[in-house]
Amino acid sequence: RLRESTDGMLSKLVLLLAVCGARGFLLPVAHRAAVSTTASQYAVAARLPAVQMGRGDKRTKKGKRTAQTFGNARPKNGKLRRERDGPMENVAAVKAAAAAAAKAEEEAAAAAAAVKAEAEAEAVEEVAAEPAAVAAVAAAEEEEEEEEAAAE
Repeated sequence: RLRESTDGMLSKLVLLLAVCGARGFLLPVAHRAAVSTTASQYAVAARLPAVQMGRGDKRTKKGKRTAQTFGNARPKNGKLRRERDGPMENVAAVKAAAAAAAKAEEEAAAAAAAVKAEAEAEAVEEVAAEPAAVAAVAAAEEEEEEEEAAAE
């Protein structure tokens, strides 16, 4: 009978300790062995989370924010973007293609400038040759006039 009353009191005391969280309270040495298994059972029961949803539940968005973690309930921005827009194009390949296009455009512009310079050079040569051609034509006309005058 004494054992039953002692176990009842010990279980109440352990429950009180688990609820109140009094860690500094020590039992006499004789009762520590009997209480250790009971105390650990109550302590484990007291530590189990009673939260089913909300701030303490890591499976909800609010719980993920509180725990400062990410997952299916709260994906990161990159994952959201990939789901929305698909995979991002390769930035290095895009830059290389743009550089190649710019180089090709620059080469085409240089070729066009060379063709234009050649055409201008030909035009200058024609203009320079024109006075000589005009003088030759004028000289030929004078010779014809002299021949006609001599023939008369």
